[in-house]
Amino acid sequence: MTYDTEKDFRALMDFVHMIRGTTIGEIVLIERFIDFYLSYIFAKDKQCRENLTDWVFTERIAFAEKLQIFRLTIEKYNTKFKNDNPDYFKDITFLIEQRNIFAHYLLVNGDPEVKDYAKTGIVTFMKYKNDSKRIHYNRDMQDKLATTLIKYSRIFTELMSSIKMWEEMSIAP
Repeated sequence: MTYDTEKDFRALMDFVHMIRGTTIGEIVLIERFIDFYLSYIFAKDKQCRENLTDWVFTERIAFAEKLQIFRLTIEKYNTKFKNDNPDYFKDITFLIEQRNIFAHYLLVNGDPEVKDYAKTGIVTFMKYKNDSKRIHYNRDMQDKLATTLIKYSRIFTELMSSIKMWEEMSIAP
């Protein structure tokens, strides 16, 4: 395989921009679905639900904490969801971790990493916290992320439909 620095660099950058944007956008949507669901559970009045969604279930509460509240709510009020999706907590935790990688880790795009991407499809990110740590994102990890995103986009679309939230939300499927 011949290596074309400029072409391969552009291919890496295009791929990373696409996967970062898609991952962050889809996970933000899943988080917002959880916000709406929690508001629906805790308030039966439409105005109160809107207030909870706008005032409480915002960036004031981290996604990981919202997921804990969602988990407790599902355990108590929606055993069907729990039984139909036994891995939901682990899977959404995985999505949160991936979102954090794409949102906060530095893309390593030096010559060796560009060559590695051109040859193997592996993308390398760098985390800086007390020390540095490299994350090598291979095709299997990319496939797992895509599969999990698609799965939970569908699951949460169905969940929102089941509680008839589409009529109240400013977004629709």
